[in-house]
Amino acid sequence: MRKGLIAILILLSALSVAQAHERLDSLSNALGTYWGSALDTSNISEREKKELLHGMELILTQTPDSASRAAFMKGASLAMSIINGFDEMASLGMKADREQTFRVVLATLNGDKSTPTFTPEEASAYIDSRFREFTSSLYSPESQARFLSEAEGVEGAVTTPSGLVFRVITEGEGPLASEACKAKVSYKGMLSDGTVFDVTDEPIVLDLGRVVPGLAEGVRMMKPGGVYDIVIPASLAYGEDGAGGGVIPPGAALRFVVELISAE
Repeated sequence: MRKGLIAILILLSALSVAQAHERLDSLSNALGTYWGSALDTSNISEREKKELLHGMELILTQTPDSASRAAFMKGASLAMSIINGFDEMASLGMKADREQTFRVVLATLNGDKSTPTFTPEEASAYIDSRFREFTSSLYSPESQARFLSEAEGVEGAVTTPSGLVFRVITEGEGPLASEACKAKVSYKGMLSDGTVFDVTDEPIVLDLGRVVPGLAEGVRMMKPGGVYDIVIPASLAYGEDGAGGGVIPPGAALRFVVELISAE
């Protein structure tokens, strides 16, 4: 009788474990179906789908604890930042090898002095020098002359004796802004390649006696309510010195789209 009771208990225990496994499998299956159905891959290629699923697999099946997942995500995030940097540099004509970069990252982190060819200070200085090389070519006298010439060729553009080029987008009404006035404006300032170096989130007041000569000249030709496209040669902007710690490169011509709200 005792043996029979033990057998029954073992059987019940086995059934309980089986039911628990069934419930676990059912929940897993339900979650998998739910998330799989919610994941829309219709707008990505098969290659992108494969990489997406590979990333999910790494996180779901190979990083069992929260610390591992956090470290993995940090590494993935850092890698994406580096890749974005590669893409940005490639757009500037500066190419680097991803695999070589990763090998040096590993060597640097592991303290391997035989692989890296720079100290951190030397690496930063070298990267800066490469960007300066690119910048100097992008804003060379020839490129800036072409930029001004293209601005002059736009229908409705007018070139002043100083070399400033302006085009009326919207004509204003009332008296012209005077040389000593304070002008309330909204504007966007751009380099010749379209890079925005300054933009007003809301109207600001400019003292025309304290801004670069080209911008002051352009605003003085405007009436309240007017919107002008103003292209300024470097000689009427920041010249060969540039400004903003490299934000405006030496020799850069500038484009401003300015709305004059009022002038007092």
